[in-house]
Amino acid sequence: MKNIVCFDTETTGVDIQKDKIIQIAMVKFDSENFQTVDSFQKYTIPEGDFVIPPEATEVHHLTKEFILQNGVPFKDVAQQIIDFFDGCDILSYNGNNFDVAILQNNLAAVGVKWTLPDCKYYDSMIIEKKIFGMRLVDVYHRYYNEDFEAHDAFADVNATIKVFQKQMEQHKDLIDSMDLDILSPDGFLKRNADNIVVFAYGKYKNRPVHEICQTDKAYIRWIWDKDFSPITKQNIEKAYRQHCK
Repeated sequence: MKNIVCFDTETTGVDIQKDKIIQIAMVKFDSENFQTVDSFQKYTIPEGDFVIPPEATEVHHLTKEFILQNGVPFKDVAQQIIDFFDGCDILSYNGNNFDVAILQNNLAAVGVKWTLPDCKYYDSMIIEKKIFGMRLVDVYHRYYNEDFEAHDAFADVNATIKVFQKQMEQHKDLIDSMDLDILSPDGFLKRNADNIVVFAYGKYKNRPVHEICQTDKAYIRWIWDKDFSPITKQNIEKAYRQHCK
């Protein structure tokens, strides 16, 4: 089996298009014995001027002054971040909806393109919702009957790995049967009952993406000009290349 990289970010806000990463933590571990292979943690200084609103600081306790004193420019570690994922599956807690997209956007903002690797994207929150549904702190407590300090990226990463280990021990068959592709954090794409990627809303709701790529190229160009997530556009580009050669 592949090694797995678990990662988490702390950010200036929750807008995946505009907000900036100010901390990233990654731990690479052996998916068979859950032993750590490598780790990476940085406080990162975004490009240009940036603001960390009080409501964000209230969650992760990071201030602009702290980041400027302790961080490194995000652009200086961008390639290191991408290289750390190389050849691995990916694990996060709610990362399929947030962290993956904001990381891709932050990398693009410093001129580094991250084409999402062809791998499994395990998300312990999605897995847990399938089973029970809980916040990370509650899930962790249920599995281990103890608490941890949430909303620090490195603490969240290590808690997520421990939760995932318990999930694999107790629910491996369910996890192995799950569709682990990321379709679109903005909710524009989904899979239908036949496992075909379709539009989730809009003019072509429930119509296959590959079909619209063939029949309405103007609509595809319209998507490209709008503020849809890079992951949405990447999935549409993949369908276009497969069906519109």
